[in-house]
Amino acid sequence: MKGMVWWLLASASVIAASTDGAELILSTGTVGRKTTKLMAQSQSLVALSLRREAVESAKVTRVEDDRLVFTRGSVWESDQWAGDAGAHVAVIGSGQAEGHSFTIRSHSGNALTLETGEFSLVTLGVEAGDLVRIHPRWTLGTAFPPEAFNSPTGPVDPEHLSGLTLHRLLVPATSINPTASESWIFRDGAWRSASDPDGPATDNSVLAAGDYLIVRNENETLWFSSFGDVTMHANVVLLSRRVDGPVDNTKTVLNPLPVTLRDSGLIESAAFRSSIDGLRRSDMVVVYDYSEPGDAPAVIAFYIYHGGGWRKLGEPLHLDFGSDLLQGPHRAAFIRTGSQESAETVVWRHEPIYLR
Repeated sequence: MKGMVWWLLASASVIAASTDGAELILSTGTVGRKTTKLMAQSQSLVALSLRREAVESAKVTRVEDDRLVFTRGSVWESDQWAGDAGAHVAVIGSGQAEGHSFTIRSHSGNALTLETGEFSLVTLGVEAGDLVRIHPRWTLGTAFPPEAFNSPTGPVDPEHLSGLTLHRLLVPATSINPTASESWIFRDGAWRSASDPDGPATDNSVLAAGDYLIVRNENETLWFSSFGDVTMHANVVLLSRRVDGPVDNTKTVLNPLPVTLRDSGLIESAAFRSSIDGLRRSDMVVVYDYSEPGDAPAVIAFYIYHGGGWRKLGEPLHLDFGSDLLQGPHRAAFIRTGSQESAETVVWRHEPIYLR
């Protein structure tokens, strides 16, 4: 067996409570475990496809451009979810804006002020009654702790993880074939900057759910396991389009199962443009495979959307490859958006097939 990814799901009950006149919804959510094979002497593309468990949930009572009000009384300590380099996000869990997530910039006892960028919560359609969950972001130390790694014969001594290197890809990317924007190595029991391996530990460096990381494993074959919340609502990925050329978007949807091109939601959400033909291409899906040992994951296919179906470059254009995997065991994909007259951010909305 070349490798596998498998999941263990456990659903938990929801408890309703009231504090100072506020409706709070507390839940342990649905827990997932993902296990990925990291080949020896090889690089793999590992997606953070789970969120960390939500620490709070509440229903909105009033919406402003970048601010959500939840209660009449004091519920939270001011800014307990803010600071720490954007360490917490608010995820819209229902309604028209379901799946959007925003870094919490600041908050009072009953309202969150969010970093919404070019968006307005009002124009996105956030309304009173929509559910919002607060999730801590991953860090190097929580996403890749020593106990997450095992060898085929059992647990790994942390001292033997010194051959692991992580590379964060540039997000948003500015061109195709994106390069690493930051790199870390595991040394002396902690993650440290690759540019300063004798420097302080960087275990608190923040990572975002949906990001791909390049994992370089110089050790024997390892198994990497991660635990977190399985997304039980639609989720949103923001794709960039540029004026000065195509760009690879290096984020993925949060889904615990393999995702086909047909079920990706790229077409239904109008995030992916149809191509005139195989030569005059608008947008492409670039698929990587890392099931074999090697210095870098191999590009195995390019896909376009044409004539109402998914076409694979190099194959006849009348064949539909919609059942091919966008992401799955040892498979990753970047969305390569073509250039256009003005820069734009487009919304890719994905609803996991297990919710339909």
